[in-house]
Amino acid sequence: SARMNLKTAQLANFFSRNAKRAMPSSTLLFKPAPKKYDFKIHASLCIHRVIDSGAMDSLIRLLCWPNPKVQFSRTAGDALIDRARSQEASMFYRDTDADVLLFVDDDISYRPEDAVKVCREAFERKAIVGATYVNKKESYTWITAKPLNGEPIDFKEDAVPVEVRWVATGFMAIPRNVLTEMIE
Repeated sequence: SARMNLKTAQLANFFSRNAKRAMPSSTLLFKPAPKKYDFKIHASLCIHRVIDSGAMDSLIRLLCWPNPKVQFSRTAGDALIDRARSQEASMFYRDTDADVLLFVDDDISYRPEDAVKVCREAFERKAIVGATYVNKKESYTWITAKPLNGEPIDFKEDAVPVEVRWVATGFMAIPRNVLTEMIE
């Protein structure tokens, strides 16, 4: 529809507002969702002090993604990330009808289709699914997951999910059934 095309064009203009930091044209316009999903996502941001501009751009694009439906909440100003995530998980479980809780750190940039892919995997597997990323510090660098049985983790477009011993919570999807099982 003409109204949706205008909205998409306005958002594309918003995302390319700074020529030096303009995103590749492939990420500016929203691609139609490949199929109709039968689950809802609740995206949660736990913000200690500020949200990175790339993370905010990613969140806006995810909230505009046509399918599945995405809702959002945030906890701000709490330096204890475990407590903030616990509060967000409780609110998700108690106050929403969403099927998957998506935790995203305030400094993680991502494509909306990748967030949907992680949430779809969690929903279909009925298990926690996380997307690993590289964490960089001055003295060392590491990936945010520990592979199970030394199995390698591939960083590529069509990578197959692998079981891990643990995964960081910076980009993690938790289906509602996991929280129900914890409560019961």
